[in-house]
Amino acid sequence: MAETEKEIRGVKNGRDRERDKRSQEGQRQRKRTDRGRERQMVKSAHDILKKTTPERTKPPSRHREQILISSLPVYLTLSPDKTCFPGPTPWPICV
Repeated sequence: MAETEKEIRGVKNGRDRERDKRSQEGQRQRKRTDRGRERQMVKSAHDILKKTTPERTKPPSRHREQILISSLPVYLTLSPDKTCFPGPTPWPICV
């Protein structure tokens, strides 16, 4: 009686193992399709955003701002008899 019970249990366990394998395969397959769907959704969201957001204009470069600032007449008095003017270099020329 014990032998037959073991055999029956073995067959049952074998069936369970097969069922588990099949369910795991199904889960893997579902995960794959879910990932694909997510990617598609993200892509479409990016496309929609690209279409709706206007092109950004580049802000004026810092270099141009510095040139504009340095071209303004600057009068710095380090001492009462010295006046400084902007020169060809970033530093003012003091006379």
